[in-house]
Amino acid sequence: MLPEDPDSKLPIPLDDAEGYLNRLNHYLALSLSLPERAARALGSLVGGSTLLLTKTLIPTAIKNSNSYRFTLGMFQTFLINNVAQIDDIKTDIELKEHFLNRKLLGTSLEAAGLLTMHLSPVWVFAIASDAKAPQLSIHRRCRCQKLKSWRPNYEHPQRH
Repeated sequence: MLPEDPDSKLPIPLDDAEGYLNRLNHYLALSLSLPERAARALGSLVGGSTLLLTKTLIPTAIKNSNSYRFTLGMFQTFLINNVAQIDDIKTDIELKEHFLNRKLLGTSLEAAGLLTMHLSPVWVFAIASDAKAPQLSIHRRCRCQKLKSWRPNYEHPQRH
């Protein structure tokens, strides 16, 4: 596609058409990858800052709860590992295979529960299991104290 008139006012001379197309291809590839790079940068910023804040401010009893794991913990891990693609940061929660597909299906079922029952069954079960955990711990301690009173040489088994 060389111009017929040598005094043409083209912005770039097309003597090296293949080099021009390579540069144009490179420029377009960089331009089209800007949203992806911005999403990765934003994901690493949000995931890293929330991970730092939760490690320093939130007590371990809350971080070990199911409610925390289902809401903030998995979201942080997804942002750091999948969106930002940072593998060097160690998170407390490991994501299962096909996490995004499972999360989308779970969210749609949760939305259906919210629309029909005006509350989410997932949240009800998570809160119920969080409320039950301290009761189990207290029950376990009382049982061990009772055994100690019956058998003076009894030692509490270590939890793994």
